[in-house]
Parts: sequence; structure tokens; C-alpha cells
Amino acid sequence: MTHIQLLTDVLHLRNLLYDSLEDKVKEQLWRGEEVYVNLLTPAGYEFAVGFFAILAIGAIIVPLCELK
Repeated sequence: MTHIQLLTDVLHLRNLLYDSLEDKVKEQLWRGEEVYVNLLTPAGYEFAVGFFAILAIGAIIVPLCELK
């Protein structure tokens, strides 16, 4: 992927994530309160996109891994 594609994907996911948040959570973000978001995805491109999208909305990332 190119850096432009990465940025495009991050911005798209950021918008989807933000739109899916409840109003209460959006208010917490605006007040600068801590909001935690779980990120469960395999390592790779999807993880990078999710990581940066969560940072872009101002939340704290809680990375999770699937144990087998």
C-alpha cells in the first residue's frame, strides 16, 4: 500500500468509528477524558489502519490478541 492509501483508509475508518460512538462518548472525547477502544485484528495492514484511526478520534487503544 502507498502512504496515500494508508491515510485514506485511516480517515475512512476514523469517520466510521466516530459516527458509531454514542453521544455520551463523543462528549467525553471533547472534554479530554480517557476513552478506551479495543482493537482485535491480526498484525499487519489492518492493525495499522485501526491503530491510527483510534488515535485520530482521540481514544486510547487497547490492543488484543487472539490466543489459540
